[in-house]
Amino acid sequence: MHANDICVYMKTLYAVVLGDSGRLPLTTNLSIRCLKYWLKILKMPESRYIRKCYNYLSVKWALEIKRILCKNKCEYTWLAQNVENDNSFIKKFTEYIRRRHLEAWQTWFNSSSKLSLYRAIKTAYGHEHYLNILRTRKITTHACRCTS
Repeated sequence: MHANDICVYMKTLYAVVLGDSGRLPLTTNLSIRCLKYWLKILKMPESRYIRKCYNYLSVKWALEIKRILCKNKCEYTWLAQNVENDNSFIKKFTEYIRRRHLEAWQTWFNSSSKLSLYRAIKTAYGHEHYLNILRTRKITTHACRCTS
């Protein structure tokens, strides 16, 4: 979600935008997609070209997967190069990242001196109703512009 999407000043703190939208940072979604692809490569037969490249080359991308896993306390997955159930692993991994993000956001939210008014209004991380109203208004405005 971009600041323009919710009609706020472009210099609004990113954590405020995330807090009101209830979304995770884009880097989180990217990490999860990379992990899914990595798991898909691991399940491929050894004869597939992509799997051969993965096995024989020191790919920078694979090192990024290792960094993501280690950063999120999943070193064992990197060392084993295998998981029993892909969907279960991704679900648990996503939940762990979400929990870490919420803890970091809560710490920032409570400690930032710039947010005294925001703290008085915002009580919890999550999607705010006003975003639905803004989205509806934006769609209506675009529809009106397209028909004229």
